[in-house]
Amino acid sequence: MSSFEETKDELHTMCNPKKFIEIVKDLTTKQRECIDDMGFGVLLNINGLVFHLPLCELLPKSIASETKEIVLLGKSIPIRKSDLEKVMG
Repeated sequence: MSSFEETKDELHTMCNPKKFIEIVKDLTTKQRECIDDMGFGVLLNINGLVFHLPLCELLPKSIASETKEIVLLGKSIPIRKSDLEKVMG
């Protein structure tokens, strides 16, 4: 099974909090600024192994693939290729 599996009614992801924290520690200043500019700066301050499962479930469900946006509380956050390139390096 891959780390990402989608069925008709459910979305399953495997998220290793320890690995996530290690990745965040290695981000450059520019990558951190981009994440913060996109509205996800809170993820940069995770310093323990606690992930808020409701948020982990909400974000993938909030992606409007046809418009390439995350829609939360009526606010649309565009996801651009350039944003991902900046964040991922």
